[in-house]
Amino acid sequence: MRLAVLHTRLSPYYAACFRALKEQGAELMLHIYPTDQTAPFTPQEFAFLDEVFNRFDSTSREIYQRIERFQPDAVLVSGWLDRSYLKICRNLRKLGIPVIAGCDTQWNGSLRQRIAGFASPIFLKSAIDVLWIPGEPQRRLADQLGYRDKNCWDGLYSCDWELFARDEPDHEHLASNAPQFLFVGRYSEEKG
Repeated sequence: MRLAVLHTRLSPYYAACFRALKEQGAELMLHIYPTDQTAPFTPQEFAFLDEVFNRFDSTSREIYQRIERFQPDAVLVSGWLDRSYLKICRNLRKLGIPVIAGCDTQWNGSLRQRIAGFASPIFLKSAIDVLWIPGEPQRRLADQLGYRDKNCWDGLYSCDWELFARDEPDHEHLASNAPQFLFVGRYSEEKG
């Protein structure tokens, strides 16, 4: 499988997923935003991938042409906030390449989301075939945008299974009966 990825800022669990795909023989081409203080992940985590490009080092046309030459079986895009990514996806869909977009936003009934529901057939459906959601809280938004059944996939997020499966001596304190708290996420204001 050949997968082109158009993403914002990747995190380590994506590196684990891409590593697993590559181990199964997949070829990957990534265009990603550079890291910043809200997502301070190191590019070295993705060094095992051959083709990783800074999204801002190329024009939209150059990205499109690079992906077209790569001839992917599918495109994974991080969402629909990057209008250039959407334009690229529209053009790739015209070539018959399926586009899958991640969506972790929950339905809140805001005016913006209601308008998006009406505009989706024109702006989203022309660029995106499938919404890939983490679970039920996002399904209502996907439904409002017109993505149902085979056009709405569950299970977007994963973790680095190898990292959590390690049996390292410094985790001995976890065997105690003391209360424990595990936070999995990015501790930043925009995440609530």
